[in-house]
Amino acid sequence: MLDEKALKYYRALRIPSSLSRPSKYLYALVLMVLILIYVLLWYTDRLNINEMVSVSIIHTMLITFLPLYVKLLISYTRTRQAINIAFFLLVPGVPLELLGALVRIYGLVYIVIPLLGVIVLRSFTGSRYKSYTTIIYALIAELLFMIFVDRFTFYRIVVRLILLVSPIAISLYFVKIISSSYRELDIFKIANAWIKSMLLNTDEDFSSILNFVGQESNIVTHTVLFKTKSKTIAYLVPEIHFGPFRNVGSSAVPHMFDQLTRNTNIVPLVFHGAGSHERNIVSSNESERYVKEIVNRLNSMNEFTEDILYKPFRVHDNHFEAFVFQTNIASFIAISTPIVGNDDIPFEVQLRALELGKIYGLRDVAIIDCHNVKGTPIENSNAYENIILSSLSRSTGICKGLGVGYGEAYVKGYVGGLCSNKVKVLTIRCEDSLYAIIYLYGNNALIGVREALRKLAMDMGYTDAEIFTADDHTCSGITFREPYQAIELNLHLVKAVESALKMSLSSIEDATVYSSKIVVKSKIVGQKIFELLELAKLISQKIVKYLLASFSLVYILTLTLCLTTVLFS
Repeated sequence: MLDEKALKYYRALRIPSSLSRPSKYLYALVLMVLILIYVLLWYTDRLNINEMVSVSIIHTMLITFLPLYVKLLISYTRTRQAINIAFFLLVPGVPLELLGALVRIYGLVYIVIPLLGVIVLRSFTGSRYKSYTTIIYALIAELLFMIFVDRFTFYRIVVRLILLVSPIAISLYFVKIISSSYRELDIFKIANAWIKSMLLNTDEDFSSILNFVGQESNIVTHTVLFKTKSKTIAYLVPEIHFGPFRNVGSSAVPHMFDQLTRNTNIVPLVFHGAGSHERNIVSSNESERYVKEIVNRLNSMNEFTEDILYKPFRVHDNHFEAFVFQTNIASFIAISTPIVGNDDIPFEVQLRALELGKIYGLRDVAIIDCHNVKGTPIENSNAYENIILSSLSRSTGICKGLGVGYGEAYVKGYVGGLCSNKVKVLTIRCEDSLYAIIYLYGNNALIGVREALRKLAMDMGYTDAEIFTADDHTCSGITFREPYQAIELNLHLVKAVESALKMSLSSIEDATVYSSKIVVKSKIVGQKIFELLELAKLISQKIVKYLLASFSLVYILTLTLCLTTVLFS
């Protein structure tokens, strides 16, 4: 989903995030450094005692009040976050304060606050007027120095005003450019919604944006039920993506199925189909409505027909592998790329598979993205053609003596990349052959996880086994190191899977197969999500260039005016 350029900007957010905890000490250090400078100037007789006291008092007052001002405008921020924001607003001005002190123009540290402050406050509050108060703050700060330190000395006032007007004009002009970048939506409203979802873990505003750009769609859920005397195991492949992050959109859909079937005899296994974030449902409320509708239809079974299962098999093509099982009317093709990895099979592959399935007399074909080896997305849909044809063209005998077993266990201990400690195993028995479907709640897996868990299953007597992750995004976007963390190989994980395999083997019962293609109307984000992503990358580039150019310009202008003051004084 995110290319290297987008990842670079995402990871850059680690800088302010990592400084959040020590920010109160760093912020106090800024004040101490400024006061120390003026004490040294007084000690070297370059500043009289009255000026030193006045400057120190004004700095103490303004620097102390700045986090309170930020907290007042952005009510949902914690005190630590407000101090962190104030720190980043203030620090770029410290070099200007040093330059100004050399020519007895004090308090220039505050003139750069609007350069970053207008953008930051607009993004955090979504309010144009609140963001403009950073300009008022800078004006008040400089006015205090004019009155109590400059004593309205003409050349100091002229220099101060020139330096103050420049950042204000630049910031207002840049905000106007940014605001006109995307006319359908306010870019700062998007930023504000994203910030709230990250800091407050609330998805209302962000979901409203996704809802605005979204589109109605008939969501197909490819379904096979394995019905035994004690339970019904639902093998579900919905044509949605479980994203974008945390509990926003359809991220929590696999967990919702678990919750809504808890008091029934249905055991859901919800797989990641083809498609990426364009297939996200627009909100968690809409996702819950979709899940409830599917669960109701699973309970009623009105749309299901009894079917026949054929022996599962595996096919290979180049760096693709597919674990396949078929019924009389449907084929379920689970694709892995164990050598190169992958991330989100294009949805066009699902559409093409349906077309090819009709040639082979199948009513339904479901593409499953095993999401079991982390790698670069293979975005060319034509690359999947041969593995699909290999899967559809092969036939195996009927699965005689069909039995299924289900087991689950919990990982005891921390495993990086797991969003839930639960692991699930479905065992399919065909005569003397056993097939394991191992299901993990994570977003992809590192190299070695799939191999180790498949070997574990086959060492326990299984004919074949495949590893699936849910492409679980509920623990994505919780750090700025990476958008998500893939599952790591860990002894705790191996032991939990071993327990689930044993439980699944011991619970095998005779089963009857039913299949259906359930259609539910819902609202998905659609292709607009990629426009928003491209826009975010463009805006990020513009902001970086703006900050570099504007700070450089203000520094050069300050240096020039200070040198001019020295030459003509």
